[in-house]
Amino acid sequence: MTIRSFRITTQCADPRRFFACLEHGSLVFHLVVLHAPCLSKNKGYGTRPIDAIAGWWKETARLFTDHITSDLVWVFVDANAPINQEFSPHAGAAGSEEPTRKVLGEFLQALTLFVPSTFEHFHHGPHATWTLQRLQVPQGLYSHQ
Repeated sequence: MTIRSFRITTQCADPRRFFACLEHGSLVFHLVVLHAPCLSKNKGYGTRPIDAIAGWWKETARLFTDHITSDLVWVFVDANAPINQEFSPHAGAAGSEEPTRKVLGEFLQALTLFVPSTFEHFHHGPHATWTLQRLQVPQGLYSHQ
């Protein structure tokens, strides 16, 4: 089986979100790519940046509800929001404390998604997000099924 074996449908796409459905016979799964807004770059007159970011995550959750039809979902995300075990069982102890963790944690809980890289049996070493000249490596989120 190769990628050409699948029927691939783009379900939703904008500059920060991409939802695709892949089907091959009875196998159906979704791939989602997200690039969340950054708190430090979300500025504007009369706005609260955290409110704008929370609104983005809320809209993204709505898109999940509208487009995800399978229990198999892989989400690749530059969340710009590290997470910690406050949102257990969706994130483990290898996460971290950051101001935007609450909106990401609520998103994970609402959609029953998990962040395997925050669990010590998957992730070894320092838990800070790896960066290279301000380029962040996305985290993977996985559905509970």
